[in-house]
Amino acid sequence: MELLEFNLTSIVMLLQFILLAFFLYKFLYQPFLNMTAKRQNKIKEELDQAEQIKVQALEMKDEAQKRLASAHEQADKIIENAHKAVDAYTREEKERAFDQAQRMVKTAESEIESMKREASETLKKEAVSLAVLMASKIIERKLDEQSQREFLSKMINEAGKDDYS
Repeated sequence: MELLEFNLTSIVMLLQFILLAFFLYKFLYQPFLNMTAKRQNKIKEELDQAEQIKVQALEMKDEAQKRLASAHEQADKIIENAHKAVDAYTREEKERAFDQAQRMVKTAESEIESMKREASETLKKEAVSLAVLMASKIIERKLDEQSQREFLSKMINEAGKDDYS
């Protein structure tokens, strides 16, 4: 039985080993495990935060895309409204120009009609003056009174028929 010989040195060495193992466990291994556990928890929390940030970033990206799409729609509506306004303005201006042209034509027609009347009146006056002049010439020739009346009546009737209006 030499192999299992226990002497005081063996027992002290065994006690030293157990004491060393206890101190190593208590002051080195357990703090190392605690530190590792804290580190793992911190890494897990940071990964969770990173995942939350990623989810928030995706949500913000989706919201930004929705806002961009909305802005594009609003821009399209603004452009469409501007085109409609331009078309309406153009149409109104064409109508206004057409109305103005019609008024100008009517004014010109009324002026022409007025000028025709004035020319007709002037022509009648000239015809009457000419008739009076002719009558005076006839009187100078000493026609009889009956033939003078017939001649003047005929001239006045003809002047009334030659109305150019």
